[in-house]
Amino acid sequence: MKDSIFVVILNFSCVKETIKCIKSLHGEGAKDHEILVIDNASEDNSLQLIKAVLPRIKIIQNNENLGYAGGNNVGIKDALGNGADYILILNPDVLVKKGTIKQLLAAAKATSAGIVGPKILTPNGKIWSGGGVIDKKRFTAGLIGLGEADRGQYPAIKNVDFVSGTAMLVKKEVFEKVGPFDERYFLYYEDVDFCRRAEKAGFKVVLAPLAVVIHKESSAVSQKSGLKEYYLARNHWLFLARWAPWRVKIREILRLPKTIFDHWRKKEFRALAGVMSYFVQKTGILLACFWIAVAFGIYFLLWFFRFLEPWQKSLPVMSVKESLRYLWP
Repeated sequence: MKDSIFVVILNFSCVKETIKCIKSLHGEGAKDHEILVIDNASEDNSLQLIKAVLPRIKIIQNNENLGYAGGNNVGIKDALGNGADYILILNPDVLVKKGTIKQLLAAAKATSAGIVGPKILTPNGKIWSGGGVIDKKRFTAGLIGLGEADRGQYPAIKNVDFVSGTAMLVKKEVFEKVGPFDERYFLYYEDVDFCRRAEKAGFKVVLAPLAVVIHKESSAVSQKSGLKEYYLARNHWLFLARWAPWRVKIREILRLPKTIFDHWRKKEFRALAGVMSYFVQKTGILLACFWIAVAFGIYFLLWFFRFLEPWQKSLPVMSVKESLRYLWP
């Protein structure tokens, strides 16, 4: 029996990119998959234009912007309700190379993976993502190969920590066991969290490099760097609080003043707001300010004791500099 594949594309005021994305899927064989567009309360005439150009495409309109997580969850729920075996989640600003869906499906079956991602390239041929890796020191998410020229250096199917939500094929059993995207994230890190939950539930997460999409990063959110700064900073703490071991959590609390200073020095004021938002939502504004003040006090106390290193040499312990190296990258 043939697998039922649904493609979910989330549109938010980027109708031109969405239409191009849908048209790039036509080379995959229209009978092999169903396309579902979720409109996240667009601020332009997206619905009318999509219906005019592609009248057979099913569109679901949200009454409000539910973010990446919530918007895609609407499409995921609809696809599962209509018998999807696999769901391909796509950003609207990607172009799908011919044969990509078949390669993703083949990789899923060959490896018994629950989540499969393609190699993602930029329009100029550089790698945007060859899968993702979680930094075990800070529990930040990084894209493998980002900015590298594509020389075929990632030729084989391989296990990765996560694949980008820009393009991911997900087996229905994953959603049935771990649920959809966590809507607390709204934007960014929801894909990392989802892959982490799937992995903990026993599903493999793999990169299929013969499957290729082109990512233009021209969506409405990509153009609003303030939003990106805010949610990346806030959601790093959400992800860290959920998945990081205690030693990493303690380290991040102790280096919080440095994190704040770095954002301030780079004039990333939305990122500062994102960090504060997390702590205020978690503890309340007064307690958040108190703990940040405590962290500043501890941090500068440790910074001060770095200068006492000459007096530590007679002690049968590691130097202050060595002991602080883990806290001060």
